[in-house]
Amino acid sequence: MGVPSDWRIVGRRSLNADEIGPASRLVDRRNRCEGLELPLDVSPESTAGRDVVGFVLASARDALVGYLQLLRFGEVEVCLAVDPAHRRRGVGRALLNVARDEVARPGRWLSPPRSERGPG
Repeated sequence: MGVPSDWRIVGRRSLNADEIGPASRLVDRRNRCEGLELPLDVSPESTAGRDVVGFVLASARDALVGYLQLLRFGEVEVCLAVDPAHRRRGVGRALLNVARDEVARPGRWLSPPRSERGPG
């Protein structure tokens, strides 16, 4: 199943100011729909000093419908949220595919964890 032509899926090393609000609201909608309190915090303060590997965002008609965050806690951890109104359409799969492809590109996202890097 391919992604619809009106979707835009991008991988990033960090979120810009215009992406933080929509990503946070998407995570909140997902949590309310599922009755969960998953701590997926998108604010720059929450990721400062942590080994954030990257982000993947899926938009449809200029609305954020999917968000994926990769963090390194020894192993790389993937956390994602899909807007409840856009589920069962391949959004999660598309996010994971882009993340997998970005991680596989040498030097793109995966560098040694902070604890294994030299000074500087």
